Amino acid sequence: MDVAIMGHYRADRLVTALRRHDAERIWLCGPVDVRAGLGPGVRYRYLAADAGVDDVLALWAHVGAQVVVPSLYPLQQEQLLHTLATAAQLVAAGGRRVHVHPPAFAEAVSDKVLFHRLALDRGWPVPEGIVCEDRTELAAALRQLGPPVMVKTGRSVPWEGRWYLDGPDDLGTADGMVFPVVAQRVCRGEEFGVELLTDRGSTLRWPIASFGPLDARCMPGWRTRLMPAALPTTVRHDLDAFVTDVTDLLAPCGAWQIDMAVEAGELRVLEVNGRFGGMAHLSRAVTGIDPYQALATAALGGRPPTPTAVRVAAELPLSLGAHLPADDAVRVEVERPSPTEPCLPSHFHRTLVVADDPAALADWIGGLPAGAWADHVPPAADGRSTPPR
Repeated sequence: MDVAIMGHYRADRLVTALRRHDAERIWLCGPVDVRAGLGPGVRYRYLAADAGVDDVLALWAHVGAQVVVPSLYPLQQEQLLHTLATAAQLVAAGGRRVHVHPPAFAEAVSDKVLFHRLALDRGWPVPEGIVCEDRTELAAALRQLGPPVMVKTGRSVPWEGRWYLDGPDDLGTADGMVFPVVAQRVCRGEEFGVELLTDRGSTLRWPIASFGPLDARCMPGWRTRLMPAALPTTVRHDLDAFVTDVTDLLAPCGAWQIDMAVEAGELRVLEVNGRFGGMAHLSRAVTGIDPYQALATAALGGRPPTPTAVRVAAELPLSLGAHLPADDAVRVEVERPSPTEPCLPSHFHRTLVVADDPAALADWIGGLPAGAWADHVPPAADGRSTPPR
């Protein structure tokens, strides 16, 4: 069976998984050729990040793959998701299995303004917010919501198209703002995330990850991440209801991810993405089931196993020259940028630490010297950067 991978993000993990399923020929399709890191036998076809539906259909016809699965790089290819969804609808009866989300889901998760409006209509627990069509409306929203406020453009990518504003005077610093935007009251509390895979009406969930206290930079990758993390019972029930409503209404097909916060004991859905997020290393380490292996299995028509937590893991932002203690009870892996995962930081190391015993993990993290932490991250004194015993 021939398989076409759309995009290059973590394509090495998808290629490895597809080979385990005896894929006969694998095509990498996207704006970046990373075959050098994928092993022999992978073929490449260029597809621009802003390609249209006709371009996608022509490429699929050329490569002739029976299965198509996306692996879109968030910083350049996120908006291609809706294009793939539209193209998939046009070939639905053509004998090709295109494992991508339908247009309604793809559009909702690709446009933050549309998602906010949909959330208000459905009663989803998003932060209090106002859609603004121009700067006058935005200034009024800042006064109504009260500073600070997070402003997001509709179609933006991670780390871009969003502004943290302490008040109307900060509007002058918001260069490049394209309206409409959604202005949301900044949430306080702890940030969490979860990765999901939906296929043929069934949804798998990996364990919840904690990203620590929310901060003005909105950069969870700069904080300590911990998995598994527990949610309050009421929040867990609200999350279940949200996932059920999304799947019933929008029928996702493939990988997705929810970014959320718990504020004063209540769920706040911050964002939904139509792909796996930054938790995939944690998800694999904690459950032994790689989300990308599961994605490949589902794309080829199989049923992936249900992921459950069998160990604990943390991702720590550590300095480049950090001395890491040796301990047989923990496994340590420094995550470095690569052609298939170029968005990892280079000015500090995200370091994955895995243990069977939560106490062993907590002891190892607690034993790190102060200088081991990256400059932007002070050692935690409130327990949020160390797992519970």
